[in-house]
Amino acid sequence: MMKKKIIIATKNKGKIKEFKKILSDKEFEISSLLDISDLPGINEGGNSFEDNAVKKSGHIFELTGKPCVADDSGLEIDYLDGAPGVKSSRYYGISTPQSVKNEKIISRMKGAKESERGAQFRCV
Repeated sequence: MMKKKIIIATKNKGKIKEFKKILSDKEFEISSLLDISDLPGINEGGNSFEDNAVKKSGHIFELTGKPCVADDSGLEIDYLDGAPGVKSSRYYGISTPQSVKNEKIISRMKGAKESERGAQFRCV
């Protein structure tokens, strides 16, 4: 039986591994953006995780004509009114090391009580 081709609309190796694990027992031939050259970048810029996931999968489908799946995710910190949220990867700059971003976030939370330090990692 011929496997159905599906593209995982990401270059994130961790996400690719997760998607492949989820779909491993299904009848799919899985590829990702790491397997496809010459695709233009995707400017997510949506107002929600869902907006960004739909934008990514739709954009790659338009370019390849193949079914795509995508996700978007980020950290929502209660004390920071949900920030960094949908902008998690770009928070404090795309090229800023994660360790520096973490220190800046911790610094912003210095006045937070223990009960105000709730957070969620959201993935859509």
